[in-house]
Amino acid sequence: SPIHRLSHSGRRFADMARSPRTDADHEVQHVMNQGARRRDIFGDDADRIRFLAITERALSRYGSQLYAYVLMGNHYHLALRCPERNVSELMQYVGGQYAQYFNRRNGYDGPLFRGRFHNVPVVSDGQLLALVRYLHRNPIELGVRQLADYRWSSHGAYIGQRPVPEWLETELVLDLVGRNTAQLISMIEGPEAAAA
Repeated sequence: SPIHRLSHSGRRFADMARSPRTDADHEVQHVMNQGARRRDIFGDDADRIRFLAITERALSRYGSQLYAYVLMGNHYHLALRCPERNVSELMQYVGGQYAQYFNRRNGYDGPLFRGRFHNVPVVSDGQLLALVRYLHRNPIELGVRQLADYRWSSHGAYIGQRPVPEWLETELVLDLVGRNTAQLISMIEGPEAAAA
């Protein structure tokens, strides 16, 4: 899929040289990170709840919007927009607060994440829809068959299976599919989505 190419671009995550962040104020960002040595960063539901609570605080603190998310075992993906061009500060806050919590809870020290987060600008409506599809299909890697049943992504909220949290902005994506939930489900769960 186009987002897969954008987010992985053929280079290994750890081999990327540090370059200046691109925080264009009109862009949604595909933000991702994974555990150091590919270890789990979420041990249980309490960890996922804490990560989302920290993310909610960060969104409010930095005046940003979250359009979609998925939390996996050893990584996460977010689709967010930072109008104040502060994605680095927001993600430093999320990563730092969550790592402190996780290490304290588990008696660990040292880095939790593989490195600083990775972000890719999403510059068109088509790319945003492809990103939402990619994020919401991620649980297939875990053997999840009913994507709407996976609690740790925004998919269930988009299709009315779960309440929409106050901190999740669904209007933009829903407008892009003409507020047609059946079309959204087909885009994410249908056979044409599996082929993408």
